[in-house]
Amino acid sequence: MHLTWHEAIVKNDRLIIQWSVREKLLRTFYFALGFTVVAGTAFLLLQTKLHEGLRWDATAGNAVLQDITLFAVILAVTVFLYGCYAIWFRRQWLLDKERNALLRGGWRKVADLDEFARFVGKREKRGRNIVFVVVAERDDGTSESLAVMDQEHTDRVGCELARFTHLGYSPR
Repeated sequence: MHLTWHEAIVKNDRLIIQWSVREKLLRTFYFALGFTVVAGTAFLLLQTKLHEGLRWDATAGNAVLQDITLFAVILAVTVFLYGCYAIWFRRQWLLDKERNALLRGGWRKVADLDEFARFVGKREKRGRNIVFVVVAERDDGTSESLAVMDQEHTDRVGCELARFTHLGYSPR
């Protein structure tokens, strides 16, 4: 299982948890490689099927083929740009002191910061792999899982969360 690297960035009254640059580069590489294979295969199959289906009228067939090809290219470029945007600019979590909120994805409120008692770096077994998870725990025992990563990054992000919110952090 591939573990993700995260970093915590403090900006005024906000703390942003997002992928590190190294993780973004790795995800971009995998995304571009996978996108090229899938889009190329889909484009080739589309061209083949359309070319076979439009053999009866060469002039009209070429015009339709060009229109569909243009639409497919525009769609592919849009999907590629959205994928790159999602990798490079999307926030995983945002802690906002001003609004007293924990926001998933940087915009959807999950909880108030006052609800949490501490942050915990937990070691979990998922399948055959051991992963480390940063968890925001409430007094009643419920929690929000913030990120899956390796032990070093878990401790670094957990300490930064504790410093920012003035709550405790305990690695387990």
